[in-house]
Amino acid sequence: MKSVCTSREFKMDISELCEKCPLAPLIVNGIENQIIKQANVKKELLSKDQFQRYVDSEIENATSTMQRMFLIEQQNKGYKNDPHRANRIKTYIWNKERIKALNQILNPTVIVRKTKFEILDVKLEECGFKNLEKVKCFSREVQNKLIKLLSNNQLPYQIAMLDYLGFLDFVYGENGQIKTALNKEIARILDSEERGVKGNISVLSEHSNENRSRYTAFNYKEIVKKDYDKLK
Repeated sequence: MKSVCTSREFKMDISELCEKCPLAPLIVNGIENQIIKQANVKKELLSKDQFQRYVDSEIENATSTMQRMFLIEQQNKGYKNDPHRANRIKTYIWNKERIKALNQILNPTVIVRKTKFEILDVKLEECGFKNLEKVKCFSREVQNKLIKLLSNNQLPYQIAMLDYLGFLDFVYGENGQIKTALNKEIARILDSEERGVKGNISVLSEHSNENRSRYTAFNYKEIVKKDYDKLK
C-alpha cells in the first residue's frame, strides 16, 4: 500500500478517500488521540465559558486553515501531479474532522440537523462563491437572502441563478474547463443528480439539443435577474 495519498483530485471529505487510502486511518487516529484527548482535558480544567471560548477559537482556526488550503488548491488545480496535493488533502480533511469532533464534545447529546440553507451556505463558502463580483457587493444579510433563494428553489432555478451570478464560469475555469468536472462539482454543491445538472446547464444555450421539456433552466433566465435586482 502507498505510504501517501496519490490522488490527482482534491478531496474535501473523509468519505471521498479511496478505500485503502493511508490518510483515512491517519486522520481518524490523530483526531481521537490528539484533538479529542486534548479537548477532554481542557473540558475538565476550564469553566463552561472558558471551554466554550476554547472550542470557538479552535473551530475558527480550523475553518481558516480549510479556507487557505482550498484557495491554494484552486491556484494549483492545473498541476495534476502536484506533490503537495496530498498534504493539502490531509490538512483540509483533518481540520474538517477536527471541527466535527469539537462540536460533538461541546454538545455530546445534541444532534444538530442542518437546514438546506446551512448546508448550501457552507458548500458555497468553501468554493469561493462569496468572492464573486455579484455576491461580494452585498452585505452578509443580503448574501444570506440570496443563498436562501437558491436553497428554496428547484434545480432549474438554481442553475439559472448560478449562471447569472457567474458561478458556473468560475467553477468551469477552476476545473480546467472540463465540462464533466463542472457538472460533478455543481451536483455535489447542490446535492443533485449529475445528469440533471448537465441537462439544465446545457439548455441555457439556445443551440443546445437537450430536451427542453425535461430541463427547463432557460425558462428562469429573466426570473433570476429580477429576483437578484430585488435584493439590491
